[in-house]
Amino acid sequence: MRYEQAIARGIDYLLRMQYPNGCFPQIYPLQGSYHDAATFNDNATVNVLTLLRAVSAGEYEYLTVPIRQRSAGATERGLECILDAQVRVAGKLTAWGQQHDPLTLEPTSARSYELASLASLEGAVIVDLLMTLPDPSDRVVRAVHAAADWLEPLAMHGHSYANYVLSKHDGAGPLWGRLYEIGTNRVVMANRDGIKLYDWNKLTDRRSGYSWYTAKPGATLAAFELWAKTHPRRS
Repeated sequence: MRYEQAIARGIDYLLRMQYPNGCFPQIYPLQGSYHDAATFNDNATVNVLTLLRAVSAGEYEYLTVPIRQRSAGATERGLECILDAQVRVAGKLTAWGQQHDPLTLEPTSARSYELASLASLEGAVIVDLLMTLPDPSDRVVRAVHAAADWLEPLAMHGHSYANYVLSKHDGAGPLWGRLYEIGTNRVVMANRDGIKLYDWNKLTDRRSGYSWYTAKPGATLAAFELWAKTHPRRS
């Protein structure tokens, strides 16, 4: 019973932290700074919505009907936040940033070295979530196809990334940069001083301890190929 009560309190906490537009901050109660931004970084929003979907589906049978109903509504609003936050560049849907302004939903910076940008890792995980929806709307299908269109041409070949070291390696890949400059799709990064860099070799105090490259979109695009056969592109 104590564990069940603790879980119920945890779910209630997540439900209370959701913004009216469906987005979730990084920290609650709100503390200001980038912590208040709508947070996709480290898959925060996706993880919350995955849990709330399970709650609303009755996977935690000891939770009350009102909590399940609140979780269902929160899940729907959270998905709307995701769709509303997808970034348009020159009128074309692309992907998502790590964090977005909680009011305008424009991409914003997080920590000093996490610049306002488009995020391949978090974007791929968002696509994974959207592809699990049992009856996706036209808007969801368009969002998934657009994100896949953005990710696919950015694949890097001939490089490997292990133990925070980027190196040339024939036949290796594909890899994606973690962050991309909005509008140019150039891989961007920064040290703790927050100065934008385009060259991994210029990293110093943030070369280690942060994953600047990722292979995750490769698995997402492979899953997308199968998903797209039953969910073709919609106008």
